[in-house]
Amino acid sequence: PARGAPPRRPPPRGTGAACRGGRPRCRGAGGGGCADRVPWTWFGLVVMSFLFFVFFVYTYEHMFQLDSDYYRVTAHFMEYRPLTWMTVGIVTIAAWLVDAVPKLFANRFFPSQTQIHQEINSLSK
Repeated sequence: PARGAPPRRPPPRGTGAACRGGRPRCRGAGGGGCADRVPWTWFGLVVMSFLFFVFFVYTYEHMFQLDSDYYRVTAHFMEYRPLTWMTVGIVTIAAWLVDAVPKLFANRFFPSQTQIHQEINSLSK
């Protein structure tokens, strides 16, 4: 700090401020493992929605197998063309970056309403 300025104080305990604390560990004092730290919502959105999409596409092909216009399109599209998988990967990553980077920036540098009210409440005690 500059001369004459009061020293910086860390935020009070129990505020949930992002700048307090350390790296999360898989084996901690809480006894939980790595599976307890998996963001299950993200897992469900990313992995399970992709698996549902693949299941639906193959099921749709088998339901309308008699249609000569749609014969083996899914196999050709999903199994024989690497450009399809590159496009799926690149579009997914690009969409995630456009969505998540501003949120990560905002969560890192600006407090949430909950953190603001927790800090005000802890300072008023």
